[in-house]
Amino acid sequence: MAGNDDALCVALLFCATFGVGSMSFGSIFAAAGPVLAAMGVYFISACNLHASVAVSKSLIVAPANVRTFSDLGFFAFGETGRRVVLLSEWGACFLSPIAFLILGGTTLLPCLFEGTVAGDQWSPTHWIIAMSLGVLPVILIPTLKAAAPLAYMGGLVAVLADAICIGYSLQNIQPSPRETQIQTNNAIQTFGTIMFATGTAIIIPPIQRQHTDPARLANLVSLTLLFITSIYMLIGVVTYYQYGCTAPATLLDQLPEASSARKVASALMLVHVAIAFPLLLNPTLFDMERYLLGKDADHEVLQQTLSLRAAKAAAASGQSKPILANTGAIGTLAPPRITSSPALEEEGFLYGNSTPYFQATSPPPSDNGDHAYAGEAYTASDRMCSGLIRTITVWLQAFLAIMFQSSFTDILSFIGATAVTVSCMIMPCLCYLRVHPIATQTSRGKCDRFVCHLTIISSVVLGIYCALLAIGNISRDLQHFRLFQAAETNMAVNTTLVDEYPYCHEGERN
Repeated sequence: MAGNDDALCVALLFCATFGVGSMSFGSIFAAAGPVLAAMGVYFISACNLHASVAVSKSLIVAPANVRTFSDLGFFAFGETGRRVVLLSEWGACFLSPIAFLILGGTTLLPCLFEGTVAGDQWSPTHWIIAMSLGVLPVILIPTLKAAAPLAYMGGLVAVLADAICIGYSLQNIQPSPRETQIQTNNAIQTFGTIMFATGTAIIIPPIQRQHTDPARLANLVSLTLLFITSIYMLIGVVTYYQYGCTAPATLLDQLPEASSARKVASALMLVHVAIAFPLLLNPTLFDMERYLLGKDADHEVLQQTLSLRAAKAAAASGQSKPILANTGAIGTLAPPRITSSPALEEEGFLYGNSTPYFQATSPPPSDNGDHAYAGEAYTASDRMCSGLIRTITVWLQAFLAIMFQSSFTDILSFIGATAVTVSCMIMPCLCYLRVHPIATQTSRGKCDRFVCHLTIISSVVLGIYCALLAIGNISRDLQHFRLFQAAETNMAVNTTLVDEYPYCHEGERN
């Protein structure tokens, strides 16, 4: 069973992380130049990996009824922590799929139906509505575990779409690389886009809920994110080699509009978007359904996890090595029992061992009753109410997508710089420092603590700067274009060579 759970969690993580954001790495390298872009992608990916593993290890230390990221925030910092996590988590999980709807409605679907009656007569607004209807069947799948086959497909089609775009360009388009004119604003603005593509800590709790032995997840997260970062770097380097500073905003934009390769790649990416949509929305849906219905959608996996923990605790009851997942840490939000074991400091790879360097008393917030219903099963009426909640959520997202379809790029940057940064970088590290004891007297512990503080400080500085720039860009667009206006009409307004290739030197923008 552990092997099946491992494959499922890797597929869910890969599908939720790798996809739409991967198509923008050519533009990232064009904006910042190959050296700065590679350094930025590596640094942000390393911080994101550390934060993602920190969430996983913090959930292992916490009691079993700490089920969500907001529960972890409450366990670490009380009600303030819960509210901060909820606001940032809901912002990231609710706003990111809106960008998916905009991409599908303004680029993917119009490309697929170009030359048809619908393609000639429908505006991006109509396509966004169609896109929202298309994702509903996947949204209504009750649990992530039930969507496992789709997760495998979602990751595969995303890789195929990128491979088709890059392969077609290398084979049919003559390389014309031009050196980027490096500017501070252009380079720093890529932070939001990179965060949108790499931010994963927020989806670690729902993925960890699908694994009956969550202690195995830390290594899986590390290896999966390293593999994804390698693909991102490859896409950026190859695209910059092909286009240089003239690289388009996405890989799809570099293909001829009438080419079959563009249609196939658009269809594959559309399938990925439809599958990844509920994965990113899951943390918000889980919190809403637990609050409104009083039920835990993943209660079956929870029961298996508790049984496995009890078996491990019973098997190790005669040993001196402490077991964090003991029965005293399952029923309530009480801190685990203190047991010292100096040998723990030499055990395990930094990201592979979920046991802290030494055990200490965790923060003791009281249970507010959110977990009393964790073992209750869903009824037929609960499923109907759950479907209604999910449908209303998608309709609201479609409404916002229609309203803000003119600022797709700025929305991506703003989401990455604010909600994703707080929920995927800052709060995971803060919770980890609070919940997971670190042996600061060892070099490994000092490095662990230093990386957490470096991640927090850099995320705050870059996030604030990019958020201000994104707000300025969105305000500028809203002054020129009305809300609910179709995105296609925005392209016809005073396009200059500077607008088309803003990252090139002045004499090379043609």
